[in-house]
Amino acid sequence: MARSPERFAGASSLGGQFGVFGMKLHEQNDINTTHFSPDFKARKSVFVFGKRLICLGTGIRTSQSVYPVETTLFQQAIVSSADRLAVNGTYAGADGFAYEGKSEGITMLTDMVGNQFRIANNLHLRVQAKEQQSRHNKTKALTSGNFLTAGILHGTAPGNQSYEYMIMLKPSPVETNRWKTAPAYQVVRADSVAHAVYDSVSGV
Repeated sequence: MARSPERFAGASSLGGQFGVFGMKLHEQNDINTTHFSPDFKARKSVFVFGKRLICLGTGIRTSQSVYPVETTLFQQAIVSSADRLAVNGTYAGADGFAYEGKSEGITMLTDMVGNQFRIANNLHLRVQAKEQQSRHNKTKALTSGNFLTAGILHGTAPGNQSYEYMIMLKPSPVETNRWKTAPAYQVVRADSVAHAVYDSVSGV
């Protein structure tokens, strides 16, 4: 982020088979703009083991109380009436879809291209389809489209929110059943000091 006081952001790989990305998010303090919240901070990481991506976020905070803070899981254009998604194994048409809830257990979400999201306990999830408007990046002309968006809601002015979810890249039915109950990873640490994950399949 431009002029952010944090410089920690990067990625690395292990043997070309495993990957990790991490960053310290801290919005800039610019007196010439009102588009940023200088005390908006978070720690974010992604650990990659084959078809599984483990995503962690900690220390999500800001004093800004006008707009809610959320972590976007995905946003996909709805191009056909046949586009479908699933929440906890129940499929539905994407057009006009709306779901919001805070689960007391694992939530399984399947996007429109077959990726699955295993969302940890006690997180507030919202999935909705609606028309979105934006400006063309060159001409600035008004554009619009019908999109399906999923996100984890952290509320307004969160003090110390966190998240944990796993993305399964187009898993087979066997992988889905296995990883839903036994995701094959363990979060060793997730706080302001470190994010660490152990993968029981590879031993990494």
